[in-house]
Amino acid sequence: MRCIACDVLLTDYESTRKYGAGHVNDGGFVDLCSACFISVNDIEPLHTDMVVDSTVYNEGEIEN
Repeated sequence: MRCIACDVLLTDYESTRKYGAGHVNDGGFVDLCSACFISVNDIEPLHTDMVVDSTVYNEGEIEN
């Protein structure tokens, strides 16, 4: 198998790494090499505010 981010061959360990419980892909294979896996984990989650047409709306201001 190959890393879906950089196309390097995965080690046995990397090719069997799975998403944990509670993740949207629970039980699915991660398919990332260790270098890309670490890089992805360094990315901070997006803020919960939305930007629409260059106007910032806070979560509480959005009508459902």
